[in-house]
Amino acid sequence: MFCGLCGNGKTTWAKALQLLASGLNLKNPINNLYYVFPLWNAKDLAMRSKGNYNDWRNVVRYQLMIVDDLGT
Repeated sequence: MFCGLCGNGKTTWAKALQLLASGLNLKNPINNLYYVFPLWNAKDLAMRSKGNYNDWRNVVRYQLMIVDDLGT
């Protein structure tokens, strides 16, 4: 978890980790699928939870995700 004041690079670190993970082509040994680390805006994620159930169900299937406040 990254925390701190506005402008100290939390979002930049999150994006860097996302790019690193996709660049390393990490595979889950259980299902042999590549790990995906989606970066979600907290407001967008909250709206999805209130909206279409099938869309939300697809979101919660990710094993790992990055949730960023993006200035909220």
